[in-house]
Amino acid sequence: MRRALVLFLLLLLVVGCEVAPEVKMAQLTKRQEDYKVAKIKPPSYIIKKRKPRIVVLPFSDTTGLSQCRLGVMATDIVQNIVASAGSYSVVERAKAKALAKEIGFQETHGADWGELEKKYFAMGKNIDYAIVGTVSSADATVGKSGVVTEVSMYVRIIDMNRGSVAQSFTVKGSHYQEGVVNPCAVFQKALEDAVKCPLLIRLREAIPLYGYVREIRTYVKDGKMSKVLFVNLGSSDGIAPGDKVKIVKLEKFVDPVTGKVSNRYVELGEGIVAKNGLLPNESMVLVEDPNLVDKLKIGYLVKATSSKVAGECAGKHFLQGLNIILKQMQQQ
Repeated sequence: MRRALVLFLLLLLVVGCEVAPEVKMAQLTKRQEDYKVAKIKPPSYIIKKRKPRIVVLPFSDTTGLSQCRLGVMATDIVQNIVASAGSYSVVERAKAKALAKEIGFQETHGADWGELEKKYFAMGKNIDYAIVGTVSSADATVGKSGVVTEVSMYVRIIDMNRGSVAQSFTVKGSHYQEGVVNPCAVFQKALEDAVKCPLLIRLREAIPLYGYVREIRTYVKDGKMSKVLFVNLGSSDGIAPGDKVKIVKLEKFVDPVTGKVSNRYVELGEGIVAKNGLLPNESMVLVEDPNLVDKLKIGYLVKATSSKVAGECAGKHFLQGLNIILKQMQQQ
């Protein structure tokens, strides 16, 4: 009965995973509609693929555990997470520290976020976003078999161009380490568990990654017609097989009050990055939605979503919970 339960849970995990489709290149053709071009071209920064520049400023630590230097740990962890995402240009640690010193940032207890943000907004330096935060609580329970640590962090992603907070959120994490170990090392694992998934999801939401459609081809498989989009986003941008992307159309919008003309981003539907054809600066996106295939045009935007990251994070938490269940079974 227990084995059946475990197998059922694993099956749910597998079924819930998004599988990247494989496109057979020999079955791609060009039809007349595949040459249509959008009236409004993508913005130059999307064409040139200028990555948003992010600075991770020193995190403060209000836990009182100065011996563990949790603020420094959190700063390094966040810096590594952002750098590994592949979608952003990250200011080097040394320069970030120099900028923090320049604006008078200090790791103080009860920091006045309002005053600090005013200084951040006045920084300039061609920085698009700043990430700041606080390790607000940290507890360790030492038992005979090991150490359990729990941490809480408060994080803000600040839009330097608009002078506003793009995202603010609190995360919590815990970690268990068997044996007699230094609690500070276990706190580091808890911080990594707390921040990695939420930060990647919030970054993608706060700082959308856009590319554009370079080419369209028709794909017929098993009598069903779909479209394959060749887009200017690839592995160097953090794109991976199975990622979902939004297809976005640019429309001109005239403010009825001010008369000001601007572009409005209209999401039309979704596509999924194919298993094959992934290059550093290009990928193939399969669009199967019958309501969308006839509307696609060269020059439309593609917007990366956080769905895959969210799914991987959910799977990770699921496996952690499953591991606890298995340990409980072994003890019975």
